[in-house]
Amino acid sequence: MLKRNMQAIIMVCLLFSNVCTSQELEIEVTDNVQILLFDKLGRKTGIDPSTKQCLKEIPNSDCYVSGVGYIGDEDVEPDYGYVVTVDGPNASGPFSLTLFGVYGGKYSLRIDRVIENRFVLNSEAYLIRGGQQEFSLEFNASNEGTLIKNVRSSTLKEDLQATYVAGDLADEHFYNELVRDIGRFQDDLRTKDKLKAAKELEKFQDKISKEHDKGIRQSPKRYVRPAAWKVLYDDAESLLQGLVRESPEPTGILPK
Repeated sequence: MLKRNMQAIIMVCLLFSNVCTSQELEIEVTDNVQILLFDKLGRKTGIDPSTKQCLKEIPNSDCYVSGVGYIGDEDVEPDYGYVVTVDGPNASGPFSLTLFGVYGGKYSLRIDRVIENRFVLNSEAYLIRGGQQEFSLEFNASNEGTLIKNVRSSTLKEDLQATYVAGDLADEHFYNELVRDIGRFQDDLRTKDKLKAAKELEKFQDKISKEHDKGIRQSPKRYVRPAAWKVLYDDAESLLQGLVRESPEPTGILPK
């Protein structure tokens, strides 16, 4: 029997149907994170991180453990994950997702929605042990999905810690250097110096991009793997965009 060489998949299956069109939405996350799905009324289905119990507040929902026993034509030792199913008339959302870190490191997320056509999103991300991440998920009439991560000022540092734990970001010296860079950004936020905070984020982006572009072989002690670079760069970009939105528009009037 071949031992499966990957993490178990926690499968969150959301099945929606109506008289006219069969609809199916499936969300999967690896077993180092747990997931709660919220509908637009705030009802939730998934694993409660405090009680470890399955919640079934969304109508016609269920939650149970399932094993995956096959990969292609090969027999494998089954891994186990959580399965959540929901039957209902509206698969378009909007939904909110909250992920909880069971233990730190990299996780995989897959979203698969089928109506007449199919939308699939696959991504790799990072979450510290005991941490949580929040997302919004919506679909348009063409079944194109939009997943938006809620990035807070603390998110960048938490994701940096998780990438380091996962081994996707170089040695301790480089990690500590990046931690200090984020610390300067947070200090600038506390003093309300948004221009300086934005410059620190841009420096952070430039630094990780430079090492990422070199590759592991050229920079064995300062490398940033592609998935880690994308998460950290996107976090910084979201924070930058937030600073731009918060900045007052120029009035063209000189102060007296």
